[in-house]
Amino acid sequence: MRLISSLPAPRRALSRTTFGAALLCGASLLLFANPAAAQIEIIDEHIDIGTLYEGGVLSLIADNDDTGEEFTNPAADLLFVLGDNAQTPRNASPQFDFIGTGAGQPTWVSAGVDTAGDNLPLIGLAAESVSSGLFADDAITISLLSYVGPGQFSGYYFDSGSLIVAFATANGITAADQGIVFAEDEHQDYFMTFTAPGSYSLTFQASGTLLSTGGLVTSSPTTYNFRVGTLASDTAAPEPGSLALIGFAALGGIAYRHRRRAAK
Repeated sequence: MRLISSLPAPRRALSRTTFGAALLCGASLLLFANPAAAQIEIIDEHIDIGTLYEGGVLSLIADNDDTGEEFTNPAADLLFVLGDNAQTPRNASPQFDFIGTGAGQPTWVSAGVDTAGDNLPLIGLAAESVSSGLFADDAITISLLSYVGPGQFSGYYFDSGSLIVAFATANGITAADQGIVFAEDEHQDYFMTFTAPGSYSLTFQASGTLLSTGGLVTSSPTTYNFRVGTLASDTAAPEPGSLALIGFAALGGIAYRHRRRAAK
């Protein structure tokens, strides 16, 4: 699995002089171009939308589950990409009606389970960085607050053969649109499903009840962006703003910090 930027690596190594000029040029572009264009594309990495409780503050973070490292980039810098290879017909069983499209209609679905070579992002929810004994039942709830996109979104998984639906927008967003994760527990990977190609923004919030005070703590709403299917922009010539990613990457634009998971 890999994490790649939206610009391919050069096929030939640059000379030191050329690299220095490119670095300077890229840095200049980064200052003046649209910063929203410099996103980190997640193509087939195993990423958890996780929770962190530090200094009395609950927050949502993104962890690379393959390396155990946390992205320090803002969530807005990340772009989950489900390409045309994610397209599959909707299961004909009525139990999948929550997806919001008819049986056999196209859907775009993330990996859901770890399969080598599928070139799909594997996305989970987790609280592995939260120590046990802080929250009631060691439970933290991750709720879907809102979404923007051209189709419907849903997130589900299977537990011992039973279908568990955490998120489904087809009937509107309610308090039932939530996933529960447990401190120090294994994360849960989801089949993230979309019913139409295009750009989506999903806003989540974490919450939990502190054992020490009985008070409810919540994170700030955090938005994650998805690109689904092949968009017209995928084949267009890069706009000046997107060239800023050269400088973004050269200056260490993909930032991590190593985080030890909570000791058990």
